[in-house]
Amino acid sequence: MTPDKQPSQTDDRPASAAAQLHRLQEEFATRLSARGEALWGRELTVTCEPWCRQSYAEFLATVPEHTCCHILAAREPTGPGADTPRGPGEPIGHVWLDMQRRVAFVLVDALLGGSEGLYLPDRPLTAVERGLLRYVIDAAAECLTQAWCCRGGRRVGFEVLDAGGLGAPGGGGHVDRPVTVLTFHLAVSGQGGALRLCLPETLLRPSDGRGGGPGTRGPLEISVVTSEVTLQSSELAALSLGDILTTDTPADGEVVVRVAGIPKFLGRLGTCDGRRAVTITRRITALGEQGDDS
Repeated sequence: MTPDKQPSQTDDRPASAAAQLHRLQEEFATRLSARGEALWGRELTVTCEPWCRQSYAEFLATVPEHTCCHILAAREPTGPGADTPRGPGEPIGHVWLDMQRRVAFVLVDALLGGSEGLYLPDRPLTAVERGLLRYVIDAAAECLTQAWCCRGGRRVGFEVLDAGGLGAPGGGGHVDRPVTVLTFHLAVSGQGGALRLCLPETLLRPSDGRGGGPGTRGPLEISVVTSEVTLQSSELAALSLGDILTTDTPADGEVVVRVAGIPKFLGRLGTCDGRRAVTITRRITALGEQGDDS
């Protein structure tokens, strides 16, 4: 599933960041292989190859077939308990998923129940073939979301936005920005080719699980959960104005402070300049432990 040597010689990032990237690549390969077998009932071999760092312009120059390219939007969860980050708002980054035309034809043929020895035509994909390939791309986006969670750091989900129409995501002036390109070799019944994920460095940078890193832009929603109450649907329907819900949380007990829907701190309610306020008492670490940051 994975190469013997990681990372590539062109990568000079810190060892911890390289380890996260290695884990992301391995997890994606493992999950895509399993999902491929579920899609068409045949073994999909996904092999990791060395990654590289280059400019976005250099990546675009190596894309041979636009009908085999898709844009994946990276989004963070929009609220407590959100597992699939979909909905309005600007994505925090864009990822290009590019595959060789030959592997696209192999995967489409496998979806249609084709056999070994497929003839690989020398032409762009038709609209029908691109529609079938979308099943594979959607599966790849879901696998990348799952692999990203295993990588560590903030939760990020990926959804397919578009296919074709290559250009710099977010408008001009981005072609010189650095990207990391993860390369995989996909094969079904001995036939296949390369699939690449082009990841912007700004998406990879804030990966320590604390948020607010150098690549973070735009406002972050901060919410405070004072208590949680479990109600039956019948009890919820019977609620009316003036009803009181009792909880086991003391009035002066700790509350959970969430950043972008993710629990980050514990704090205590109070006031500041006549307004309600929360004093941070402890940090909730990525392992669920609580540190004394008061």
